[in-house]
Amino acid sequence: ETTKTVWLGTIEGTAKECKEQICFAHSINPSLVGIKVAGSLGNSSELKESYAIFEKNVIMPLRTVMGEIFNDLVDIADIKNTLVINNFQIIKD
Repeated sequence: ETTKTVWLGTIEGTAKECKEQICFAHSINPSLVGIKVAGSLGNSSELKESYAIFEKNVIMPLRTVMGEIFNDLVDIADIKNTLVINNFQIIKD
């Protein structure tokens, strides 16, 4: 095994680990961001289910917090209005 081969293997392993850690940190299924998962066929029902889980567990709570913060800022600015963040689904049923 040459030094170049060992070096490339190390880089590929590190890159894979980084991708996995990023997905883990953001609570997202790697297949939703286009990362191939070993042993997974990537069928559309799995993607829809993963997206629904991600939206419920990550997006909706963040949307709620952001809405509260923006509405607090609107109140501080003494603006008589309410901000509403609309739901947007990138994957339709």
